Amino acid sequence: METKRLYSFDIFDTLLARQCEADQVARDVIGSRLGKSEEARRLLDRVRPAAKRAADNRLKWATTLEDVYREAAFIIDTTEIDGHDLVQSELACEIEALYPIPENVQKLRAARAQRADIVFVSDMHIRAPRLQEILQHFGLWKEGDRIFVSCDFGLTKAEGLFDILIENGHLPAKGVVHVGNSYDSDVRPAERAGFEAVHLDRGNVNAYERSLGAYSHETMGLSARLAGASRYARLHVPAESPHHGHLRDVAAGVVSPVLVPFVLWALRRADREGVKRLYFPHPEGHILFQIARRLVEKGADVACEPRAIYVSRQALRCACSGKDGKANCEDCDGDPEPLEIGSADLVVDYLRQEGLGDAGRNGIVEHGGTGSIHALLNRVVAATAMNDFTVWGGCFGLTSSVQDFQNAREAFFFDENRGVGWNPLRSDTELQQMMEVFCASNHGSVTGYRRSAPQRIDPEVEESSESRLEAWGLRVVHDTIHRFLDVLVVDDHLARFAKLLRPPQAEIIHAFWERPGRGEANAWGAFPREWVTGDGKTVEPCASAYHWSDIVAFARYGRKGHEKIRHQRSWLEGSLAVCSDSLKYVLQITMRLSRKGRHLKERLFKSTLF
Repeated sequence: METKRLYSFDIFDTLLARQCEADQVARDVIGSRLGKSEEARRLLDRVRPAAKRAADNRLKWATTLEDVYREAAFIIDTTEIDGHDLVQSELACEIEALYPIPENVQKLRAARAQRADIVFVSDMHIRAPRLQEILQHFGLWKEGDRIFVSCDFGLTKAEGLFDILIENGHLPAKGVVHVGNSYDSDVRPAERAGFEAVHLDRGNVNAYERSLGAYSHETMGLSARLAGASRYARLHVPAESPHHGHLRDVAAGVVSPVLVPFVLWALRRADREGVKRLYFPHPEGHILFQIARRLVEKGADVACEPRAIYVSRQALRCACSGKDGKANCEDCDGDPEPLEIGSADLVVDYLRQEGLGDAGRNGIVEHGGTGSIHALLNRVVAATAMNDFTVWGGCFGLTSSVQDFQNAREAFFFDENRGVGWNPLRSDTELQQMMEVFCASNHGSVTGYRRSAPQRIDPEVEESSESRLEAWGLRVVHDTIHRFLDVLVVDDHLARFAKLLRPPQAEIIHAFWERPGRGEANAWGAFPREWVTGDGKTVEPCASAYHWSDIVAFARYGRKGHEKIRHQRSWLEGSLAVCSDSLKYVLQITMRLSRKGRHLKERLFKSTLF
């Protein structure tokens, strides 16, 4: 910024953001201050919005918190409401719910370093002295600063607050830089007043956070809780490049709100089923295990112990059949598996070593698919008489799952066998692809087991994938998930009603996977996907741009054309998003025509049969 005589800063969503909605702050106040009077608490909770509307109708932008609570007391006709006391309490709750936006606060400090005068201008129903207390609390206020609030003047910035301040000599007519988050409330009004305007919109709620917040009422406020944690994580994890920025934003807005409630549900359901240890198979369960440990540390009311275990479908199949693991596995769901596992005895001994043979019931969590790891693990337990209890299984979503031990398996999002829930994506394959990317680990696949001591067996894992995933930005994704967990309020309410979050989760999943932006598709499409081919292992990006010559494959195979051009686990919508607009349009038209052509052929074929 150039040296200016005076800088004007908006406050909320520019310098400070909330961990929750403003209405939630008010509800916290009501619950804490009127806890002894349940009837008054419920009444005020319902009446406060009406009181705010009534005060706004009478006073417009001159409405203050005092006016709102005075109106609420008038509506309820009660003497139990102490307006002054509640205003003080709401201010205290407001401070607890706020946090500085690091990137934007640096702009304020840079302005101070230029020895510029600082004023704060805000559209708010909290009067200037109280806003000054909030700024002082976060170290944003210095002696000599000034503050102007819409409720003190009865005008918003868009309605002419800047002009009033200029006319009354509070601000100079020229040489002012106004910094704010809203184009309509900050940039345009400031420019109309003759100021230079700087638009800082990083603190604004993004599309994913808006989708989560929109379901606040029907999720009893839980989705708003996720939205607040998502926003905090997005604003507090630094990004070294636009690529890392897109990884962080999706990790905060989609990955964390999807995975964290799922793991919390799995912990609670396992606990209710009497599970003593809940295992997370590595590498695919690495981040789920990390989430589970953090949830327990944050006070999740469960008795079961989260544990990591290094197993694969092929290793379990070897243990069940008593053979070495060099053959392909029928229960692998087509996933790439290591070529050699070792003797079956080592696998069984490793499972015993990890506690699966101890007394009590155990459980295992899979991120989706058919539940094959759960079924294979139960086969091993049954074949070796390792434990008297059936292993419980928790999955994100269950398709046409393996039939063995199906009654001991539950799903969070949908279970096609039981006919409940729904798949938020077009196909089971796409959901599995997405969850594999979300649950990526820097640990390689299990390649075998070795006896490092007479009573100790260690898994051997492939290490070649670690550098690729680190280069892609896996650390940024995991750091963002941990930041999300730092501020998320974890309680029994969230655990009990986690499934209420599925509608907003479905919306953000669909928005990201089916309609990604170009930047998101470039960043997440660069994920290095690995699978086994006839020549060994191959690594290709999850998504990459198509060429005009690829139209032929889409004309012939429709949406399945992407599997012929790239690989079976490529991300179609991500690849389309990074294409030129013209090629994307032609490919979409081609797929529609191909689908209509196939339907026409099917009708003609059926008509010839009768």
